[in-house]
Amino acid sequence: MNKNRKLLTVLTMLIVMMLLVPVTALANGTSKQNVIQYVSLGDSLAAGQTPYKDPNGMPQYDQGYVDTIAGLMTSHNYEVTITKKGKSGLVSDELKAMVIDPNFQETVIKDADIITITIGANDILRALDISTFQLKEGANPTIILGNLHTNLNTILDEIKKENSDVKVYVMGYYNPFAQAISQLPTDKQQMLLSLLQNLNQSIQGSVALHAGAGQNVTFVPTSDVINANPFSFVPNPADIHLSVDGYQAVGKEFWKVMNLPKFESDSIKIPNIELPANHNNPIARLYARQELELLKKDSDGQFTFYKSLEKGGSYHVYGTEGMYYNVGGSYYVKHDEKLLSIYIGKVLVKENTPLYDKNGHVSRTLKKGEAIKVYSYDNEKYEVGGGYYVKNNSKVTYFTGYVKLKEDAVLYNANGQKHSVLKKGNLYFVKHIDGENIDLGGGYTVKDDKSKLSFIKN
Repeated sequence: MNKNRKLLTVLTMLIVMMLLVPVTALANGTSKQNVIQYVSLGDSLAAGQTPYKDPNGMPQYDQGYVDTIAGLMTSHNYEVTITKKGKSGLVSDELKAMVIDPNFQETVIKDADIITITIGANDILRALDISTFQLKEGANPTIILGNLHTNLNTILDEIKKENSDVKVYVMGYYNPFAQAISQLPTDKQQMLLSLLQNLNQSIQGSVALHAGAGQNVTFVPTSDVINANPFSFVPNPADIHLSVDGYQAVGKEFWKVMNLPKFESDSIKIPNIELPANHNNPIARLYARQELELLKKDSDGQFTFYKSLEKGGSYHVYGTEGMYYNVGGSYYVKHDEKLLSIYIGKVLVKENTPLYDKNGHVSRTLKKGEAIKVYSYDNEKYEVGGGYYVKNNSKVTYFTGYVKLKEDAVLYNANGQKHSVLKKGNLYFVKHIDGENIDLGGGYTVKDDKSKLSFIKN
């Protein structure tokens, strides 16, 4: 009897523990909705091989379309983990062998949220003599493409069998011979273009078979975008691979089809500002790029339209709530980066200094006395909008606003001891506000006493 009671107690505890585990944690190993496990499969294009070899004749690799896709995911506020399984020279038989392997399915496929596939070109290229642009003796494109179709069906079947929820995107191929083909006889041109067309049709056929079954498999065409600028995107006539710009163009074609929305987190962030603020002064300014809606938060927490804010207006920001900026009291503006921008302070130019563009080139020289809006900063530079930046050095000084003294005020040193008395009527730059301490720079502070001073947000 005692043994049965002990067993029942243990089972009860286990059930309770299981009930306490969050459902989201059991579903996919994470409770974050903006996490993406991205897997890329396929040939040298999936691997990011460049159109030029190294001095030893070995392939070189750079940022491929996979990196472009991952970068776009990140810019849309997703946390991305990439598993790259691209391999130069890979054919569909080899990819099929990878995908049907139980260990590969468990470690690579099982937890993927998005999979991109580029496969099939090498099946055809192995049957083609590139030096003469003729099919090798005995090569039969119909048989080759039929085998590719069968293999791709198996690949997609196995992926969906292991992970039915994963979104799969299969790339169509561009014309890799765009520079060379115009120099060929008409019959060879037609043969190559026909091979490309049939290759894409074979891939599309497999994709359509699975898409029609509601399996979330999508074909991504790339021919038109590469053909629009073949000499830039496929720059080496002796090589079929894309330039970095070409890979970026292909990555953007994938992105169009993926159509992932920008992930809106539980609460918007303001760069370099700790939220919630531990004081009641404005922490930033909101600039209206377009007409905005000013919303009022009711006692029940609902936001209702109050009035319109004109384009070009600038408004104090006191904090954030979800996807809304608090612009004072119970009034809010919803975040929309197309309609507004947030800046946190300014830099004052003390000595003439370069303004750099996003590529690190000098755009112009900022003159002594100029004050430029700052959107974020780090130890190296101040971001001043549009990709432009100013180096963080002794030639500029950052400030978040001013204090104007209504009465004489005590200035304290870094140890909190009285240093001197600041006189009524003077203005002082403010570096930072922490609670009741207003930092004027160099470790010197004044107390945030509204009877003696007022803070002016720049």
